[in-house]
Amino acid sequence: MAVSYGVKAEVVDLRSDAPGPGDAFFVDTNVWYWLTYTRCRMAYKGPRPYQVNEYPAYIKRVRAAKAKLFTCGLCFSELGNLIEKNELDIFRSSKGPIDPKEFRHNEPAERQSVVTEIQNAWAMAKSLAGFVEILLDEPITDKACQDITPYLADPSDLFMVENFIKAGISQIITDDGDFATIPGLRVFTANRSVIQSARDQNKLILRNT
Repeated sequence: MAVSYGVKAEVVDLRSDAPGPGDAFFVDTNVWYWLTYTRCRMAYKGPRPYQVNEYPAYIKRVRAAKAKLFTCGLCFSELGNLIEKNELDIFRSSKGPIDPKEFRHNEPAERQSVVTEIQNAWAMAKSLAGFVEILLDEPITDKACQDITPYLADPSDLFMVENFIKAGISQIITDDGDFATIPGLRVFTANRSVIQSARDQNKLILRNT
């Protein structure tokens, strides 16, 4: 069943958007995963064709326009977890069942392969993006705890939003429709469900192209 998003952000279909030099974008972890991780197509549930085509193409247009991209430490944490999970799935497909802790501690050669993939992916992300410092103090944590009621996003996403908004960035490139539930954001996406929901709710905008 298609997800029914209650859209409160502005939504842009990045497939037809032309970024400009004044743009600044926070890049969500899912986009970094498809852009920087060389074995993402080998996942048990691999990416859809649009995910590995449209997002890298848009990042390329952003860079050509000399617009700015940003990431943060929480993206590193999420990206590393995604890569390790996929590497475990690849290992299981040929070697059989293994516990995640056993994989991490009992398979040193595979562990080094995981580390190399994570380090290479993060190095590429850092080469493309500026860095937003993340503060996770008590007030920000309390605000995230409150915001999980009106905004249908997970705590990690809310932490990221709070910090990149404080850094003066209100635009995010993401495939995750949860961000579309947060007012004050401009969500650049190729997710058709999000785009259709935004269109139905008069939240889809077309920038100058």
